[in-house]
Amino acid sequence: MRNLSILNAGIPWFQPREDVNEKKFVAIHCDECDEQYDPEDGSAYYTDKDDADDDASSDGWQLDGDENHYCPQHWHLTCSKCGKTAMGNHDELIENGWDCATDEWLCPECH
Repeated sequence: MRNLSILNAGIPWFQPREDVNEKKFVAIHCDECDEQYDPEDGSAYYTDKDDADDDASSDGWQLDGDENHYCPQHWHLTCSKCGKTAMGNHDELIENGWDCATDEWLCPECH
C-alpha cells in the first residue's frame, strides 16, 4: 500500500482495508409518503430483501410488484372488473366496500 499525502502536508490518505467484508442492508420505504417500515422489534434494516418484504407485508404494508411498497395509509387498489382505482388507508378502503375475496380487488360497484 502506498502512503500518499494531501498536498505534501504530511496527512496520509487512508486506504480501505482489504480484509473487511462489506454488508448491504435493505430498508422498506413507502413509495407514496417515504415513511420507513419500522417493525415492533426495531429491526428496520434487513440483509435479505425477501425477509424485509415478508415482515412488512405481515404488518399491513402493500407490496406491488418487486419494487413498490405502500404503508397501510397509502394502499393502491385497482378493480379487476372495471379498472377503477383508489388509494388510501387499507381499513377505510375495506369499510368503503372494496373487496378482495378471490385474490383480486373489486370496487364497491362491482362486487
